[in-house]
Amino acid sequence: MKLKIDPILKKQIIEREKNLPPFLNEPQITEIGIFDYSYYKILLSLFKFFILFRLKIIGTSYKDYDENLIDNDEVEKIYGREAKSYEQKHHITTNYRDTWWRRQVGIDIVSHAIHSKEPLKILDVATGVGLSVEEILKMMKLFNKKGVISAIDYSQEMLNVAKSVTVPRLVKLNLINNENAVKFLRADARNLQKSELQTFTDNYFDCATIMFGIGGIDNPIQCLSEVLTVLKKGGTISMIDIHRPILSLEEKWPFFVFKRSANAFNILAWEQITKPIVLGKLWGWRDTTVLFYILPFIVIKDEKTNRLYSFKTKNFILDNEKWWFNLQVMFTGKIVAEKIEIDEKEYEYRRNVLLKLEI
Repeated sequence: MKLKIDPILKKQIIEREKNLPPFLNEPQITEIGIFDYSYYKILLSLFKFFILFRLKIIGTSYKDYDENLIDNDEVEKIYGREAKSYEQKHHITTNYRDTWWRRQVGIDIVSHAIHSKEPLKILDVATGVGLSVEEILKMMKLFNKKGVISAIDYSQEMLNVAKSVTVPRLVKLNLINNENAVKFLRADARNLQKSELQTFTDNYFDCATIMFGIGGIDNPIQCLSEVLTVLKKGGTISMIDIHRPILSLEEKWPFFVFKRSANAFNILAWEQITKPIVLGKLWGWRDTTVLFYILPFIVIKDEKTNRLYSFKTKNFILDNEKWWFNLQVMFTGKIVAEKIEIDEKEYEYRRNVLLKLEI
């Protein structure tokens, strides 16, 4: 029998875009025997039961979220509810991989400023309770880099926990002092310049990070445009989030998952666990896959100088992390991009591609 997963791009481009990989436009299809299929369905049902049971123990209440309808106000309710248990829950639900993801964005910042002696201005978007801030500061301390982090979130409850729990820990670890500072600020990532909440000026930050945050923002394109605006020319953004499975990439599996159908197992795990539980019930999250590919098509025009800017991808990494039961059922992506100046022709080209996609 055949298993099929829909194309990553919801809006198909009639003439395939040369700067987007072909698999974005194509449904992914794989063959699987009826025995393997039945076995996987039963196995994943057992996994699903244990996952939900495990989450119940740490106090999660669930609600089915429609990824096309959830807005920032609903996201604020989710994270207000989850704020006090967020740190423990995020460690458990990621099999403790999240700490290293956060360190990776810290390394990206250090790598960007490896030859700079000036203090860094860093923006951490959707900071939550400040876990990324902690790991970024550890990396800065390790490489003797100084700077100020503006850690923003829309949820006041998450910021309250950051100030009451995370900040004392940062002080105890001597990660914030006279040379390194953190400001936890309530801001709307879709409106970083014109808002009743915290705002910032153009060309202000050296680096920006979004670690598992963009999927909770109801207008991610606007968010990325705002980040592009407040970054300095040459500044970088580092973004890590969930990526949909890619069937053409074969996996290595434990003995109880047959190698011959490993990619089919990936699809079923995505459909039965990742989308409905991790994305849907737990966090009200969107599938963020497409954002890794359209980041270089985000463009802005600086009205004061008439200069045009976009992102240039410096590094893109795909990984398949071992999460639940030590199985590789969770693809993640990490992209590092630099703010560059572009000409009018390139601006129109990138802008038109983004408009075609209707994201």
